[in-house]
Amino acid sequence: MGLQEQIEEFNKKPNAKYAYIGLILAFLFTIAALADPEATIGMVFSIISLLFWLAVCYFIFKFCFRSQKQQQQQQVIVNNSNKKVRVCPKCGLQNDVDSKFCSDCGYEFKISTNQ
Repeated sequence: MGLQEQIEEFNKKPNAKYAYIGLILAFLFTIAALADPEATIGMVFSIISLLFWLAVCYFIFKFCFRSQKQQQQQQVIVNNSNKKVRVCPKCGLQNDVDSKFCSDCGYEFKISTNQ
């Protein structure tokens, strides 16, 4: 297998873009470290600080909007036999409306009293 085929195979992987970003950052960091080692320390702390705040923003967004998303996805519908069922947002299986967990994938339903 030639280099071109290896690159094409690597690009098919779902996390290939992150590997490229990491390589570019490592290359830029190496150039900066060779040019001015003292300034590189400040750059490292800036990058760590940026990554920390990106992680904080990600978790705030994920946990603040998670409940709204789950409520939208946990639909209670009436199926063909006029019986209320709860649709699993993970696998799509129709479960009994009183089920606490999906009988297929084990997803835990958030049961609310207003449904």
